[in-house]
Amino acid sequence: MTTYVAVLKRLQVDRVVTDALLSRAGLHGAQFPGLILTVRPLSGSLKETEVHFRTHDAQTLLNKPSDLPHYAGLAAMRAQVQQPADHWSVLVTGSATRPDAVLKRDNAVIAVEFDAGYRYRVVKQKMRAFEDYDAVIWGTTSALRAARLRAMYPAVQVLTVDYWTATQT
Repeated sequence: MTTYVAVLKRLQVDRVVTDALLSRAGLHGAQFPGLILTVRPLSGSLKETEVHFRTHDAQTLLNKPSDLPHYAGLAAMRAQVQQPADHWSVLVTGSATRPDAVLKRDNAVIAVEFDAGYRYRVVKQKMRAFEDYDAVIWGTTSALRAARLRAMYPAVQVLTVDYWTATQT
């Protein structure tokens, strides 16, 4: 499979990836539209980093650039849990009662949520809404936040997610 096809397949599922995520997989996205943004991986944090986002549709980059980190976070989560494309569906309209993505695995339907700094009342509301799912995978960009969420929700698989560095720590 060519690099172009491999990246295109990722983008068809994940919508947005970063050069860092592609680099970890031994790929590059130079043939796809890109946009460099300075982002705060966790809302409210002082840390800022420059991230190169890629998509197969330039309009996606321009419509709502603030969504790019969220989609990239979901892409990083899928890579981290090593789920194939045919088991993973990104939902376009996440809300307080709907997850960002759904994973279907072994006859289970799993809610997937990427959290870059929700208030804890929002986390509680979402966790309650996801009780109808067989399981929940929750990703956040802060190891400290992940530890707190694991303590609060021991039945939830909580991931520390990084979509901006080429080598995962």
